[in-house]
Amino acid sequence: KIRVFLIRHGQSNANVLGGMGRSATTQLSGLGENQAILLGQYFKETGLKFDRVYSSTLIRASETARLACAQIGYDIQVVQSPELVEIHRGIWDGQNLLAQVTKENPDFYTAAFRAPGENAESYEDVEKRMYSWWQQTIGPLTSKNKQTCIGVFSHEVAIRCLIAKLLGIPLAEFMVTLQNTSFTEFRFEKGGWKIVQLNEIPHLHNSTRYESL
Repeated sequence: KIRVFLIRHGQSNANVLGGMGRSATTQLSGLGENQAILLGQYFKETGLKFDRVYSSTLIRASETARLACAQIGYDIQVVQSPELVEIHRGIWDGQNLLAQVTKENPDFYTAAFRAPGENAESYEDVEKRMYSWWQQTIGPLTSKNKQTCIGVFSHEVAIRCLIAKLLGIPLAEFMVTLQNTSFTEFRFEKGGWKIVQLNEIPHLHNSTRYESL
């Protein structure tokens, strides 16, 4: 049995300000750091142990991985991958323009829409990038008769695109808001992948404990 946890990073400073896209330099907010610690504590309390951990190269994802893994005693180097980064919004990247942009571009949430500017990506581009990483990194594990648990720390749009691809759902029909430090679990059993948890945040449900950190 193979278990893969797709985990969104904790709240970032850009999230607080409403920034769009990749925002390469943004870091976790104080709240985001606490969310990551609580996530790791939850995994430890439930007995979850990762055999391998991957993260985006962006600071907010790699820091979430570091803080969460410290709680569960994972002491193997986290493998950072540029394929796991967030969507690039072109000239809008990092800016608080979502309300304006979506109003001016009614096709913003369609799969093929691409922001203006160099290196901008569409949702389709991100889906292809994420699924290519999955096939190359996770796919080979299915041929091995070994129980494995994998943690993947990434970003909302990136994870959402991958989930849609794995489930065979059109991107336009899967615009789920994934919460900060939420996790989605896929399991490979009896020859196929199935989703068993989606956008879960049990570690944030106890508000007293959450606010005490």
